Amino acid sequence: RAFVHIPRDERSKLDKKPKQCLFMGYGNEQFGYRLWDPVDKKIIRSLDVIFLEDQTIEDFDKAEKQ
Repeated sequence: RAFVHIPRDERSKLDKKPKQCLFMGYGNEQFGYRLWDPVDKKIIRSLDVIFLEDQTIEDFDKAEKQ
């Protein structure tokens, strides 16, 4: 599980700054990390990522069901 920082020009004043995503891997020929955004259903590339290493995909699924 990872949180991606949303740049100021891509959000409004009251929007959240981080977005919760899933780590997919490293950028092959481009910069940063590849992350899956389950809300928008697309892959995001970013350098500004905070990882929660103690949480797994199963924890992410449990949180969505609650």
